[in-house]
Amino acid sequence: MFKNVFKHMMVAIVILAISFFAFNRFDNFNSKPDQYVQYEMLYSVESLEEANQIENQFNLELIEFNGYFATYETTDFTDFDVLTQAGFIYNNIATSIGKPVPLSDPYLNNQYGITITDIDDVWKIQEGSSSIIVAIIDTGIDTDHVEFSGRISTLSYNVTTNTAGISAVEDDDGHGTMVAGVIGAIRGNNIGIAGITNNTMLMVIKANEDNVDTFKESNIIEAIYYAVDNGADVINLSLGSTYANPLTDEAIDYATEHGVLVVAASGNEGNDIPMYPASFENAISVSAVDSGQLVSSYSNFNEFVDIAAPGTQIYTTSLDGTYSSVSGTSFASPHVAGIIALYLSSYPTATVNEVKTLLYGGARDLGDAGLDVYYGHGLVNALSMFSSVYHQVSYVLPQGYELESVFIEDGYLLEMGDAPIIEHYRFVGWFTDSEYLVSWDPFTAVTEDIILYGKYELNEYLITWIIEGEEAIIQYYQPNETIVPPVLSLEHRVFHGWYLNTDYNLEASISTAVASMYYYGWYEYTQYTFNFYDYDLVTLIESFQLTINDTFEVITPPNKPSTIAFDYEFIEWIYDTPFENLVNDIYPSYQRIFNPFSIGLNPGIDTLYQNQTYVDQGAYTLTDEIEIDRINPTQKLILGLNKIYYEVTYEETAIYYLVRYVTVLESPKEIYLTLKKGISTLYQGETYVEKGASTNLGTVEITGNVNTNIPGVYVITYQVDYLDTIVTKKRYVYVLEKPDEVITTYQPLKKEDEVYVA
Repeated sequence: MFKNVFKHMMVAIVILAISFFAFNRFDNFNSKPDQYVQYEMLYSVESLEEANQIENQFNLELIEFNGYFATYETTDFTDFDVLTQAGFIYNNIATSIGKPVPLSDPYLNNQYGITITDIDDVWKIQEGSSSIIVAIIDTGIDTDHVEFSGRISTLSYNVTTNTAGISAVEDDDGHGTMVAGVIGAIRGNNIGIAGITNNTMLMVIKANEDNVDTFKESNIIEAIYYAVDNGADVINLSLGSTYANPLTDEAIDYATEHGVLVVAASGNEGNDIPMYPASFENAISVSAVDSGQLVSSYSNFNEFVDIAAPGTQIYTTSLDGTYSSVSGTSFASPHVAGIIALYLSSYPTATVNEVKTLLYGGARDLGDAGLDVYYGHGLVNALSMFSSVYHQVSYVLPQGYELESVFIEDGYLLEMGDAPIIEHYRFVGWFTDSEYLVSWDPFTAVTEDIILYGKYELNEYLITWIIEGEEAIIQYYQPNETIVPPVLSLEHRVFHGWYLNTDYNLEASISTAVASMYYYGWYEYTQYTFNFYDYDLVTLIESFQLTINDTFEVITPPNKPSTIAFDYEFIEWIYDTPFENLVNDIYPSYQRIFNPFSIGLNPGIDTLYQNQTYVDQGAYTLTDEIEIDRINPTQKLILGLNKIYYEVTYEETAIYYLVRYVTVLESPKEIYLTLKKGISTLYQGETYVEKGASTNLGTVEITGNVNTNIPGVYVITYQVDYLDTIVTKKRYVYVLEKPDEVITTYQPLKKEDEVYVA
């Protein structure tokens, strides 16, 4: 039977880690492979133009485009999580593990696989045709080995070097040579072993790195496309890993669509973990048996195994023209590939499905009856493919259920087992049409491929609760059982009840189950209210309602008028996250900008002497909005510069400060008042010039005047009033009558008591 549909495709995680299915072990699959090509990622594209677009979109460098996928170079700064989520795949490195044991006698006739699969009987009918090409994707081939003389196709290709030709595929590991010998070593040359198919051409595709037993996953994928595009009829893949690489799956699908059969080894872990590419839907997964037709202990077993073939102690070709005994599903797979090539040599137009039908239908059942996880359909049998005709019987069940196809030999009856049990349904029977009009007669011999449709009917009432056009809940009820409507809360919705139609005008009366029913929940979008307030935080200036589907936008903010003390500048609207509360009150917030011109210092003394009393004149404000207080009213002034601070507050919060500077000088011990030299005697009519006086403290005040037109004695008073101390001096000025004669005799003046006299 065909394997189940592969349901768990993983997109853009890590690349498939390939290794040969000889005796080796695999690490558990991780999100990133243990070995991969650093700075390389793969991406599925259909054209060079698309490859270049991807290059630009993700800031990568396109290394290669081979027509089906592209390889890109990354950097140390590349975010690989972003790439893998976008569909990029790591370019894994595969390794070859395990080496063959050389034979002491390369001519031993111990190829038991030829006899237990009846290949020797088929040779009487068909030995192989040169028109059939088997592609072997592996490490290459010993091109000088006598067993391959004239059998290696000139279309052979080295994926790593992009070079075609026989000389390009020289095997530097040995694994590929061993696989090729099972398929196509020359028979009848009295040397070594006999391959399964004579004459068939071997398209050897070397996919490993030169002189290294490792592969890039990109090389494996490219090799599959190359084989299909260059005429291969069968592809053998004796390699795999636990990762279901989506790009490899695409390549195998491409091969199947073009009529090319893909055969792969099931794996050598000895457990039930699926290995890929064998477990992909369109690949033929091959497990291994020994000479006693028992499944080998190392052979993987799972629901994806399709068929079994000899794989333990297989005699085959080896490097340097020698022979070896090897074991592994790697050598079971080429048994099946070779048998298919034999069949295609006689029936070259057979389709993929026809070949699989004969292959599976003619297999010798081993283990549990029918399909099982160890042998699949059984041990491959070459003769049955030529001597029997098998028909595929496929089953169609209700959506979500599957039943494996079976293969019935022509003219035999189909043994019908129990139909699958589907909860809440009873099985009615098998029909030959999708309308369930024609029942299948189990006593009818199978003479062609047929499809049987399983009909099921509900044995309970189906109650379907639909919300917004989609099935929300499906329930099953026994007849007359009380129906309990589900309680379903939808975010941003208001529930109005259950109805019988989508117009919500026929309200449902729900009680007991008497028939299968559909009920439609009527939900309306919640209306959310948004209230915008003015600058005073009291006056409502605008209000509207929105649903979750509407776009919430704030309105133009109101201006807040300036006061004597403050100007106001809008900052933002204050509100909770929209659509969380039914009513949303939204308030404006402003930045308050203080106007310093609304305050000032009252006039006052800014300089005084020690011990002189200072009276603070304080500060003023032009508005009652703010208050001004001296910070330290009891502050004592000290000698020198003093700072008196005034705090400006608004609603008990300091917003500004004023400073008054007062200088305290050291008090002087004595006040000196000195009259400046001047003329104290002059004649009537002459001009008197006041010379004044000087003081070390305070200011000199001068009183009195001299009238030179009138003879007499005049008094000029000089006074300094400083810190309550008064110092006074006088100057006497004499105005004489002008004489009749000019006296030329000079008589100097003399100073008496600060007064100059003659």
